[in-house]
Amino acid sequence: MEVYDNFHVAPLDEPPTWEGDDHAAGRPRDRTHLPEATRFLHAATTPTLIVPYRPAEPGDVGNHVYALKRMHARFRGGGRLAALMVKPPSVRRTWSRYTGPGSFYRDFKETRRLLGLTGPVVYDDAAWRKLARFADDFTLSLLVPKVDAKIDSQVAWLMALYNRRYQISYSQARPSELGRASSIDRADCSGSIAGACDWANVLPQVDWRWTNTDTQILMGTNVAMMHQAKRGDVVFYGSGGNPSHEAFYLGGSRVWSFGSYPIKLLDVAYRGDRIAIRRFVPQP
Repeated sequence: MEVYDNFHVAPLDEPPTWEGDDHAAGRPRDRTHLPEATRFLHAATTPTLIVPYRPAEPGDVGNHVYALKRMHARFRGGGRLAALMVKPPSVRRTWSRYTGPGSFYRDFKETRRLLGLTGPVVYDDAAWRKLARFADDFTLSLLVPKVDAKIDSQVAWLMALYNRRYQISYSQARPSELGRASSIDRADCSGSIAGACDWANVLPQVDWRWTNTDTQILMGTNVAMMHQAKRGDVVFYGSGGNPSHEAFYLGGSRVWSFGSYPIKLLDVAYRGDRIAIRRFVPQP
């Protein structure tokens, strides 16, 4: 399992040789480009996870502690997650220095032993790599750096979907699936953008279920040049005024793209037919 702290340090994927044409008439309902057996083989052998890393130790307070407790609870099971959720927010976000019976310190010490880790009872790089696969949607939302609430929510949603990328079928079926990233099992380029926007309450007047590249390219405001693009913008590719693909701009010349199976991280210039950049969330 390969674990990375953010989208910018994860390796880029090879540009696809084929991408779905999202605006063409008579679009097919489903296209999955690897047989089921191959999909699960990929997922079982080389999963790539994006899970932001914040070290933690007894005495710390914050969302990163709550995130650690959620991953720990999902790893250990035994009703720990349910027990955590009924505690006051202040308790969820605090790693008490108390080391007696029933303390998180004591429980996490045992977790480190079960993970085969030695050393002090802290959440370090080694524990992060072991527990990353237990980071769910909400855990990721706690860990994504807070810059802009709506864009942060979109990034966390797309991160959760990326972490399941071999479980998501490429499909142009409508309506698009909306809701928690853990409940999505099919999407395409515009459907994934729609899911992230709906989750983050971006342009709340829009019924995202029925949008596609043709409608989304008309939304928000135009960004004239690539050097003016910011994290959260949407990049459209195509010919003339007709978009055939779109991708979420992560900043640093990278895009999150689902134009072909599986979801990919690509350089924004992987296609030379960029026709527009739209900003759905106003930014300073």
